Amino acid sequence: MFQDRGMKSSLCLLALASFAHGAVVIDNLNSTTNGFSTGLTGPTAGIPPFFSVPNRQTAFTFTTGSASDELASLEVAISVINNATAISATISTGPSVPGGVDSITIGSVTPTVASGGTTLQFTPSSPIALSANTTYWIHLTVPTGNGYYSVLHADSPTEQLGFQLGESWQYSPSVGWGTITPQARTRITTTAVIPEPGVALASGLGLLLMLRRRRF
Repeated sequence: MFQDRGMKSSLCLLALASFAHGAVVIDNLNSTTNGFSTGLTGPTAGIPPFFSVPNRQTAFTFTTGSASDELASLEVAISVINNATAISATISTGPSVPGGVDSITIGSVTPTVASGGTTLQFTPSSPIALSANTTYWIHLTVPTGNGYYSVLHADSPTEQLGFQLGESWQYSPSVGWGTITPQARTRITTTAVIPEPGVALASGLGLLLMLRRRRF
């Protein structure tokens, strides 16, 4: 009877450890060091009749760790000038900016604030598979209208599980693509499990207790 109870307790603790929250594998969202911004605008963006700033785009890379994973959500820090139309985020692979191989749309979001800084969260309808040791491109665009934004950048991201945040790029019709030094202020969450330390410790103690009871 006591052995059964110990086994049940251990199994419950293991279940709790297995279903701990997913992992934030890259986090640069709240960094403010070496601030910079890149344009992100729709095809008719600007402030008439003074100037137009159409089709500005931003892209950045990240590299996965040694295990396959799934993208659960992407958050990006932006500044809003005109929130008239939605921002689209895609993920893909490819040898050069902005990727484009096997492109998948993560989501499309219209900022709710009319001006100033905010954070956008793109959540795919289902987790997106990520291969191990692979560089992915995140490509941000404003496909239609006169939406006018900038993507915020900084330094010193926090990285886990072997993930690494890579370089950022900006695009304008007159110049094309060019790389920039600071990294995107972003937070990438995957479905990988990082057990809570207390739950993992309790689970291990439960297993030891179960094995000890079996010996007697």
